[in-house]
Amino acid sequence: MNHNYEWSEDLPESCPPEEAYQCNGESFYRLVAGDPACESDFFSHRKRYPTRIFKVDECQARAVSIFSTKKEAEELRKKPPFKNKNTVIARVTIRPKRWGCGTDRT
Repeated sequence: MNHNYEWSEDLPESCPPEEAYQCNGESFYRLVAGDPACESDFFSHRKRYPTRIFKVDECQARAVSIFSTKKEAEELRKKPPFKNKNTVIARVTIRPKRWGCGTDRT
């Protein structure tokens, strides 16, 4: 896979894996703390908790969850730990670094 992206944190050598989907301007959805979304809304668990021991590999610990549809994000918002929190669903457009990256409010 041509990883022509600029990552917000250092990733392990094999991350993302070769078989990972390569985005090319598609929009995805993510739960964020407020409107507008801020940089910390996109921190991985590893960045938030640098000394914690996770029960997943380091690639997963440095990942963030995004969803293909707004409905998937809406369903997650109904479950703990997001239930009863003031989360917002942000639409995120992921592009190779030559185009930059953008987020849109939804």
